[in-house]
Amino acid sequence: MSVALFTPYVLQFYLEKGVARLQELAKKLGFEGAERFIDAVYNLMSDINLPLKASEIVGESIFFEKLEEILNAAKGDFVIRFSSLKPSDEDIRSILERAYWGNIK
Repeated sequence: MSVALFTPYVLQFYLEKGVARLQELAKKLGFEGAERFIDAVYNLMSDINLPLKASEIVGESIFFEKLEEILNAAKGDFVIRFSSLKPSDEDIRSILERAYWGNIK
């Protein structure tokens, strides 16, 4: 569930950074662009009753108290370590905060 929760926020980050492979993936999946693909992922999550933001599953004080710990764990994640786009700590923090509040765009 935690991977799914962060997926649309990470995809939005890639879109904002201009990652061309996201556009290619969206096109191959039949979407008219990456934004529509991200919307479809988000809507699918809603349709199958997955949380759409971290605040639905953890309280604000706990989340922000553990934010640096979560950030450091994310930096060590396989996907981030081997990604062609190396997000900075500030990028990761922004993704986490956006996911907490549900600010997809």
